[in-house]
This record gives sequence, structure tokens and C-alpha cells, in this order.
Amino acid sequence: MRDGSRFKLAVKATQIGYSFAAALEAVLDCLEHRTLWIVLSRGERQSLEFMQKVCDHVKALQIIGPKLETSAFFANGSVLQHEIQFPTGSRIIGLPANPDTARGYTGNMILDEFAFHQHDREIWAAAFGRISRGDLKLRVISTPNGCRGKYYELAKEVGLVEPTPSRDREGAVATPSRDREGAVAPRRVPRIKPPLAGARGSDQTSPWSGHWCDVHAAVRQGCPMDVKTLRPAVGDEETWQQEYECAFLSGSENYIPLDLILACQDPQATAALPSEFSIRNSEFRIRNSGVGSGEWGMGKEDSEFGIQNSEFRELYFGYDVARVRDLAVLAVVEKVGDVFWTRALIEMPGATFSVQEQALRDIIPHCARGAVDSTGLGMQMAERLAQKFPGQVEPVTFTAARKQDLAIRMKRHFEERSVRIPDHRELRRDLNAVKRMVTAAGNIRFDAERTDQGHADRFWALALALHAADQPRRPAVASGGIESDGDWYHPSRDREEAVKEGPFATENLDGRLLTRAARTVSTGEIAWA
Repeated sequence: MRDGSRFKLAVKATQIGYSFAAALEAVLDCLEHRTLWIVLSRGERQSLEFMQKVCDHVKALQIIGPKLETSAFFANGSVLQHEIQFPTGSRIIGLPANPDTARGYTGNMILDEFAFHQHDREIWAAAFGRISRGDLKLRVISTPNGCRGKYYELAKEVGLVEPTPSRDREGAVATPSRDREGAVAPRRVPRIKPPLAGARGSDQTSPWSGHWCDVHAAVRQGCPMDVKTLRPAVGDEETWQQEYECAFLSGSENYIPLDLILACQDPQATAALPSEFSIRNSEFRIRNSGVGSGEWGMGKEDSEFGIQNSEFRELYFGYDVARVRDLAVLAVVEKVGDVFWTRALIEMPGATFSVQEQALRDIIPHCARGAVDSTGLGMQMAERLAQKFPGQVEPVTFTAARKQDLAIRMKRHFEERSVRIPDHRELRRDLNAVKRMVTAAGNIRFDAERTDQGHADRFWALALALHAADQPRRPAVASGGIESDGDWYHPSRDREEAVKEGPFATENLDGRLLTRAARTVSTGEIAWA
């Protein structure tokens, strides 16, 4: 507010009051002399919200006369403009940002949340042309939105893209310089030239006055935010860094770094179910712990796989469906305490949908819960499995929001070291392949490059398993799938032979399951694999 520079650029944390302050600056300027301020916001809703802040200031200052008017910017009414006119003849007009609205008026300009504007370069060219005459002012305000776009280029030019100030162990900003009133001074770099009186700076090469304020600096100035509560609640380090700590993150980075992946490798995690999982259907049961609830588990013998000896196992699965282009993968994890151990990665290259479904039907009865990819090709299979195993199977459609949720949860487990994975080259490659990308529209997308070896399918299968484990447990009735209530294994084989040769005992579990599923589908009878 005290900086009267003609060109001001602010890199700021979300919801710390910069738009509120910009609205006040425009109101005060309108009271001093006749002028025009144009506010370009990301969309219609954001434009109206900014103008409501203007109204709040008008009411607080007890200015008589001004009221918010809404009219059509274009004749067809496709774009609305919100306007307040003052007794001095001054006006403040709020518009959704696009190149046409930016060219509509000549006056002082506020580009609010400019990093998120679509067609930002065209808007910039149009807006700058509107403030060229006289001493018209330009305010560019935004939270970072990746290393892309005109806002990023401006912030980099002004010197506001460098790493954020150092923080102590509690996450607070190291004590910055203060002005005479004790307020935290705006962050400055040597090459900023504030051209008008009242602004600070030494270098005369840039016309921009730069301001930088993250959540820690805002709290020190009195912003009512509880950092210790907000940070763990966000649940995503990238979101926290960019939205609250003003970090410009690369638009396309490997989302889970290799060092996190390697830190969670453990020889006791397995890609094929250990031999101790050689059990019979009759040994799978629910241990009731009260009316309407139960604990799922699998009977087991003493373990040498770093698992505490107990009567029951708690297994979860995730399944990423594919047919030709990608790889169908079934991931099984076991929860031991607060840690999820990978127990199986069953790959089904080129398997028919019927074979894939049969393999799932063989596994599901032994798991507490699972999530199945129901996007496109997998929709019918997921629906059938959900009907066959109510409460155990959750169909999951891969929307952008869902993939973001899955990826964030997965990374959190790796950051907290609450997941263990085997030393598995293909799994490591898939985990490291998924990238966090920022689209041209400013949206976040998680995806991986498609190769002849798949599309990060193991990543999504494991992410679905962890998603299933995080969901509330639902009471359900044990089901044997297509099996009867009898044994998994052929009755003519004794128990010792079954333990050695059953489908869970083989080191090549995926091959056994696929063979068994294919024979069951083709003959209509339960086949011994």
C-alpha cells in the first residue's frame, strides 16, 4: 500500500490479503482524483469476488453513492462487467480476463492471479497497451503456478523466483528487515528499480517494484493463519511449497524422486507372494468383533518376512486394467502396523479380459478391500466384481482429480516411509516415471510417457492398493468368488502337496494364476493350475 511505484509485481501466498489490499489502493486512488481502474480476474466468479472487496472498502469508508452495477461487456451478454462509480467520477470495473476485455478500456490495470490467466501473453500485450499513456499504473499479483507463462517470466526478471528465505526448524522465516513501523519490508533484490518516490531499491535497470510474501512472512505481519495446522492438513508438499511458500515448481518433474523410492526398498517386500501364503479357502475367515463389524484376515504360519506373528493378515489390492497397448497389473499389499508391505505384483501382458477377471476373482476373497480401474475398458469388469464382492471392490475412474489424489497419497507414503517395495527394476522405473505437469490452462496433471513397456502401470496399481487401504472398512460377507466353500485345491491332493503346489505357493504366481484362470474360463470348471 505504501509503495506508489507505477509498475508493481507481487509474488504472494494464497489468501493472505493481497487482492484485498489492491482493492483498497484502487478505492483510495479513486477518491483522490478522477481516474479509472480495470481489474482483470481469472474468470467471472473471481471478478465478482474482487469487486465485492471493493464494495467492502466503500462501505467501511462510508462513501455515499457508489454501488455495484452489473452490465454486459459485449452486446450479446456473453461477458459481464461489474462497475462501481464514485462521486468524483472515478470508476472501478471488474472483468474476466481475455484479450478482448483487456483492450476494452484505457486506465490503471490490476491483473489479479495473473499466473492462472488463460491466453496470458495476449492479455499481457493488450493490457500493457492500455496503460502506456501518462502515469497509468499496472499491478500484477499472483500465487506461483509453475515455471511457465508470462507471470513467471516477469517474476524471474524482477528477481522473485529464487529460493525462498531460509527458515528455522519450526518453519518460520528468518527475521527479515523491518521498516520504521515494525512491519516486514517487501522482499527486494538489487536490480529492482522502484521509479517513484517512497519505494526502496538501488539498481536503476528495472522499472518494476517487486514484492514477495509467503505465508510465514504474512503470519509475522499478523495474518490469522495457523501454519502448524495448515501444513499437515494440505497433505502435499508441492502444493504447500507453491501455494503457501511461493516456490515456482517445474511444470514437469518426476513426482516421486529416486531417493525416496530407494529409501523404501526392503528385501522383505516381495513381488511374488511368499510361500507362507499357501493357504486353503477353508482357512480364510472373518473374526467377528461385534455386531455389524468384523476383521478380515488370512490364517498364516510363523513368518520369516519381518512380519509380526499374528493369526490374521490384512491384505489390500489394486488393479490397473489394460489389454494391448499397456500392461495389466495387480498389486497386493499387506498392512503391518502402520506400514504397507508389497506382497505381489502380478503382471498380465496380453491377457484377455476374461482371464484377467478370473485372476482377480481368485485373489479378492483373501483381501480386505481393493480398488479396480474402471476407466474405459475396465468399466464392465469393475462393475461385475463390485457386484460379486460387495464392500470389497471399489471401481475407480481415472479422472484428473482422482489421479492427483492417488499420486499425492502415494508420495505421502514414500515420504513417511510407510510403504515397502521390493528391489524391482520395472517397479522403480514406473514409480519414477510419473510426472507432475501444469497444463496451459494452469491445471495440474499427473501422467507418464507411454513406452513399449507400459504407461507407469505398476505405479497406478500400487497407488490403487494404497487408496483401498485408506478407505473406511466396510462389513462384508466372505465370498469364495467362483469357488465353493471347500478347499482351493483339488480334493485328491493331500495338504502337504497342496501347500507346495497351490497357486499361492509358486514363485511364478502370475503365470499360475493366468493358466488357472484361462483353463477355468475355457472349460467352465474350476481348474487346477
